[in-house]
Amino acid sequence: MSKEEFATDDEIRHASKVLLPKEHCFMDDEEKVNIIKCNESKDIVACPGSGKTTTLLAKLLILANRMPLEGNRGVCVLTHTNVAIDEIKEKLGAKSDVLFRYPNHFGTIQSFVDKFLTSPYFIYKYGNKLISIDNERYRAQFDKSQFKYMGKKAIAYCHRTQSKGFPYTISLKDFELDEDNKCIRLGLDLSKADGHAIYDGLRRTKDYSIESGYLTYMDAYDLAELFLSDPDTTNNIIDSFANRFQYVFIDEMQDTAKHQLDILGKVFDSQKTIIQRFGDPSQSIYNKVSVEEVWTVKDSLPINTSKRFGDNIGEVLKTVCIKDNSALKASPEINSLSPILILYDNPLQVLPKFCELVLSRTVNYQGEDLSVFEVSKKERRPIKAVGWVGKELDEKQQDRYKLASYFGDYHKEVKKKDKVDYQSLKSFLRKIDGATIKEYRNKIIDAMLHILRIQGVTYQKNSKRHFYTKTTLLAKLAEAELLDKFNKECSKWILEIDNEGSDIDEIRNKVKAFFLNELFPVLEVNARNREVVSFLDSEIDDSVIPENAIESQNLYCYPGIEDLKVEVSNIHQVKGETHTATLYLETYYQGRFESESITGQLKGESYKQPKGKKDTYTKETLKMAYVGMSRPRFMLCMAIHKDRFDEELDLVNDGLWEVVRAY
Repeated sequence: MSKEEFATDDEIRHASKVLLPKEHCFMDDEEKVNIIKCNESKDIVACPGSGKTTTLLAKLLILANRMPLEGNRGVCVLTHTNVAIDEIKEKLGAKSDVLFRYPNHFGTIQSFVDKFLTSPYFIYKYGNKLISIDNERYRAQFDKSQFKYMGKKAIAYCHRTQSKGFPYTISLKDFELDEDNKCIRLGLDLSKADGHAIYDGLRRTKDYSIESGYLTYMDAYDLAELFLSDPDTTNNIIDSFANRFQYVFIDEMQDTAKHQLDILGKVFDSQKTIIQRFGDPSQSIYNKVSVEEVWTVKDSLPINTSKRFGDNIGEVLKTVCIKDNSALKASPEINSLSPILILYDNPLQVLPKFCELVLSRTVNYQGEDLSVFEVSKKERRPIKAVGWVGKELDEKQQDRYKLASYFGDYHKEVKKKDKVDYQSLKSFLRKIDGATIKEYRNKIIDAMLHILRIQGVTYQKNSKRHFYTKTTLLAKLAEAELLDKFNKECSKWILEIDNEGSDIDEIRNKVKAFFLNELFPVLEVNARNREVVSFLDSEIDDSVIPENAIESQNLYCYPGIEDLKVEVSNIHQVKGETHTATLYLETYYQGRFESESITGQLKGESYKQPKGKKDTYTKETLKMAYVGMSRPRFMLCMAIHKDRFDEELDLVNDGLWEVVRAY
């Protein structure tokens, strides 16, 4: 591929005016200029808070101004969520319109595979068009066919199997047999009559569901792999993508699963298409295949300078990392405090002490000396406490600390099963600081379930009436061919809800219209019911969480300061967030506390893997700690029990941490 520079200085300055605040310019940042000008296949490895997505947007804006490209080729941008695509549209505005037209493609990796590989292969193999690639719709179809095709022994086997989601999670690869005619993944021996009967029943039901046009998300990848395994078609596929796409950009590459990476590696040839992959392997905390990165970084360009935190926090992150991170540079414009170790005897002492520090410690913010709490309010950024193990506390494991050890009524699933049942649609649509896309979607589904409960709407199964749950409601929408439309509308509503300054009344009216026109007829809801009308139209905002429900929201409220609330959350939920202050709560995992696993790195020693050892749990701990400790701008705290404290961590002993006692 051509190594001519991707962009001129003038193009970069123009992108700066569109994307950056006044008085800021990409040209002042050598690392980002190198990436924007890069016109060859590269991996872009970016530290937390580096502005990598904005850098990618600069490249897309420059491309948008050049469309059409030579040979009418286009650009392919792959992300992990549809909301990320919507954010690109929002930030680039009207300039993005040309990017969303042929020959360009913007979408998730899943949607790319579905459109370009699975769907055409399905037509080729089965002679029909796909109806759906969706787990909920597949489940509804599977339920319809299982009693017809599965057989009694297979049904009994499913009832005995405790694996989550079974049998709906069975993939095509799960039916593979070894040389001894055993199905290892399903635990079945086909040389025995019962094993053979169970296998055949599961296979018949699976095949019927797929042949009927209903796939799970994983099925889509399995069929795509079959498509690419045919030597007669593989080269044609690669050439067709090379002819269509001059550039391929992949964001948040570290979150890419192995089966996704395998397929992308087969369809894109870096010799024919410029492929640039953006991400940070040190923040790979979603993939469970192995502690080793699924994404192996090759020829790379770095963004080592963070705009999120100052030197004091940056010094900790240089060694609390799975790799050598000595090149990390903090922002000179942010006056981060020295990180603080909170030593405790009783874990319930930690959150009150953290709040005391938030109120008493001051930073120089825009020329003023303000408390961390005041900065949080000015910046409208959260103060959070995070930890790795988020399970509720088991009475038999009181000494194995989890998040519930620090916050007595912590519930891992609280966001999914919000115990506060609001009395107006408007309240269900409130903005929630730090909420994920899934959490917002669940709130909208909860609003619909609330309406069904108001009116006593049920469904029949096995001659009995049942109230709808999230799963059965979505299955009903799938059956009525409304699920895709609901999901698309949900994405739009969520983007608007999460956008500062959005008109909640306008959003409420859009959701209400969809409920009335699309959902109510299918679910047989009486739109004139007085309670339903009141719920839809009420201006009452009971989204302020009642005092007696605070703990059910995983919010610790500091006594005497009404608006000082600390959300207690697991690390996976805060990935990608920026906080004013973050408290890292050590938890117990695989026989050790985190401070015991990474004491050396907390002291400022770079991690080195012991010879002859995988050191799996230490590596996992470092990744979690790196993500959790890289969230704050101004104050980082970590809670460690006094019996596990190492004096060498203390600033007075030339350590990196100020030590504060909560006992």
